[in-house]
Amino acid sequence: LSRGLGDVYKRQENTKKMIDFFIENDSEDTTFIFLISGGGSSLFEYPLINPNLAIEIYKYILLQNLNIHQINTIRRFFSSVKSGKIFQYIKKSQVISLIFSDVPFNDLSSISSGITFLKKITSDDIFFVSEILKPLIDHYNIHQTLRKNFEIYEDIEKNNANLDQVFHFVLADNNFALRKLYELFVANEMNARLISSHINLSLNDLLNLIKSIIITNIDFSNTLFLLGGETNLKVIKEGFGGRLQHLCLSVLKELKEMKIQKEVIFFAFATDGVDGNTNRAGSIISNQINVEVEKIKKYLDNFNSGLFFENPKNQKYSISFPAGVNNLNELYGIFISDISIL
Repeated sequence: LSRGLGDVYKRQENTKKMIDFFIENDSEDTTFIFLISGGGSSLFEYPLINPNLAIEIYKYILLQNLNIHQINTIRRFFSSVKSGKIFQYIKKSQVISLIFSDVPFNDLSSISSGITFLKKITSDDIFFVSEILKPLIDHYNIHQTLRKNFEIYEDIEKNNANLDQVFHFVLADNNFALRKLYELFVANEMNARLISSHINLSLNDLLNLIKSIIITNIDFSNTLFLLGGETNLKVIKEGFGGRLQHLCLSVLKELKEMKIQKEVIFFAFATDGVDGNTNRAGSIISNQINVEVEKIKKYLDNFNSGLFFENPKNQKYSISFPAGVNNLNELYGIFISDISIL
């Protein structure tokens, strides 16, 4: 959204070209192969509404502290291609989707907002969207868009002959990435433990889980605890930094306040190399970092975690690698060392 309407219109133009291609080549003798990964929700889009209005709605929902499933539930109502609505344009062809999942539990309706996964609207969906968007419903005449969705799905069910020829294959997911990371550490003779690859918590809840893991396992020296999934953060101020930088800085604050007498190292990074509005993948911190708790609080309160890690003396705590290679969600690690802090 921060890149402005130019990118939105360009993506819409590119998607329209693909839609025209589907319509032109749709036949019983055709097979379309989709390569789907995280990020597809924004790259492949043709809205049912004006792009300016779509941006206003998306900005609003990003302030509501919603998880990825809830965000996608809302976004699909305002798209002509999400949640299988692409089948308005592909009515005869076989469709095969090869998927790199960036969504906890590999929910096909959430990966790239379910471009090739037909998921009909339920009354619960309508109620949820109406409640979340209550301040916008009348002003933007959203009810009309909600009704349009029903018409699209009714048309697909009535006129499509290919719905039993749609196949999905998940080639890699967060569990795959987490196990590869685990194998890397074990190969280097580290004591590592897998906790979960399907974390789907708010940042505060994830922070509490991390604290619990540290407190419960503080006697396990030189042990690395690995987790994966996706967290969400309600941003109430326009600052600089990603949610993983915010998480790392929050963990650092908690470690300082807990006054643990062992060195504890924590890292978090996104596998696609992009953390929020930064050019970093994530960060790594230790409770040995010399910084006052009050300074950390100021960065966190202003959602400026990125400024902390861009400070020349703190840049060594940033994690960076080429962006966009793959998107298999977020990876987190907690290392409890045997080094005592005096």
